[in-house]
Amino acid sequence: MRSILIKSLVAAAVACTGQAASAQLPSSRSGSSSMTYLSDQEGMAALAVFGRCYAKEEPEKALRLLATEPSSRGEAQTYIALFKKSDEYCLGDVSSMSADLALVRGAIAEGLFKANVPLPPAMVLPAPAPAEVRNLAGAARCYAAAHREEVGKLIASTKPGSKAEYEAVSALMPDFFKCVPEGAKFSFGATVIRFRLAEALLRTAPPAAAAASAAAGAK
Repeated sequence: MRSILIKSLVAAAVACTGQAASAQLPSSRSGSSSMTYLSDQEGMAALAVFGRCYAKEEPEKALRLLATEPSSRGEAQTYIALFKKSDEYCLGDVSSMSADLALVRGAIAEGLFKANVPLPPAMVLPAPAPAEVRNLAGAARCYAAAHREEVGKLIASTKPGSKAEYEAVSALMPDFFKCVPEGAKFSFGATVIRFRLAEALLRTAPPAAAAASAAAGAK
């Protein structure tokens, strides 16, 4: 029996507002920022393998999850619906895995990105201006739109949960914080940031494509 354990935070998201505090950038005049490094290489390695497999074997289900708003009630409900069965093929020899929803979603998003899975046009999102950013997903799209090469290098050259990942994400932070509204509170793990950036690359059109789309719409 191979299963993904649905953590209590997901149940809470369904029962309450659906907004996980760790995924928000609430307004605050004082402001603060921090990033954590979680060392669990075996767990992260298993999660990365799972994400790649799920993206390859279940692309429709993977896109269904990514179509939801991060940290929303809809995301939590979709997550539960997708992983409520007791046998999950993509876990391989791992009997069970317990991971935050954000990490599972992120691993799947990175798997889709690496597999070059095409997205439906409706899932391609604009990059918000810094003042329009309301959560980590928005900040990631804001940053990735102008730093696709840097994000691509992060994903290609580091492993989730590694010290190298932490150092690489830390190096991106000066420019990344330009996409965070002034005074916002910010506290996330490096791997969560990495996964949000991977999804941002997947869902944000390259500059040339975005310009072509805008030009076509103006005709």
